[in-house]
Amino acid sequence: MTEEESHPESSTERRIMTIKSTIQDIWKSNYIEPLHKLVDITNHLVTHTYFFIKYIFLQEMKNTKDAFDMNAYVNKKFIVEVFLSLIERQVRDGAKTGKSRLGNDVLLFRALINAHKDSYFRLAKYTPPKLTNAQQIALYECEKIHTAYINNIRKHFGNRLRMFLNFCCKIKQRSADIRTRMTKARYSEANIRDVIYRTVTQPVVFAPD
Repeated sequence: MTEEESHPESSTERRIMTIKSTIQDIWKSNYIEPLHKLVDITNHLVTHTYFFIKYIFLQEMKNTKDAFDMNAYVNKKFIVEVFLSLIERQVRDGAKTGKSRLGNDVLLFRALINAHKDSYFRLAKYTPPKLTNAQQIALYECEKIHTAYINNIRKHFGNRLRMFLNFCCKIKQRSADIRTRMTKARYSEANIRDVIYRTVTQPVVFAPD
C-alpha cells in the first residue's frame, strides 16, 4: 500500500470556500417571500416575548408588593412558554380532562402567563400570528433570549445596583443641597468636595463580627 493510498487526503487537495452573497443568489425565488414572512413573524414574536415577560414581572411585583420570586422564572423553559403563548395554536395539555402530563413547573408557568395574557394582548393591541414549527423555533430563539438576559445581568448588575442605591439615598439631591449652601457661604471648591465626600459619598466599611 502506497502512502497516498493509506492517506488519501494527502493526494487530493481539499479546498473550502466561503462565499458572501445576497440571499437571492442562493435561494430559489419562490422561497424568498415565505422566508421574509418567517423572519418578520419570528422577529415580531421575539420582540413581544421580551415585552410580555417584562409586563408579567412588573405586574407580579406590583400585585405582591415586591415579594415576587423573579429568579424562579428567569430561565429558558419559562421564556419558551411565553413565546408559545403569543402564537395562535391549539393547546392540548390535558388540563381540561385532568390528565395532564406536563410537569408542575410548566403548569405553574402557564398559570402565571394566562393570568396576564388577556390584559397584555388588550393593552399591546396584539394579535397572535400562526407559525409552523413553533416549538423548534421557540427553543432556538428563547435560548438566545435567555443568554441575553444572563449576559445583561452579569454586565450591568453592578451599575444598576449603584443607580438604585443612589436613588434611594438621594445622593444627587443631598450633594446639590450641600453645594448650594456652601457656595452661598463662599466656601472653596476643595472644602465643598470634602464635605460632600465625608457626609454623602464616602464608602461605608462594615467590620466583621
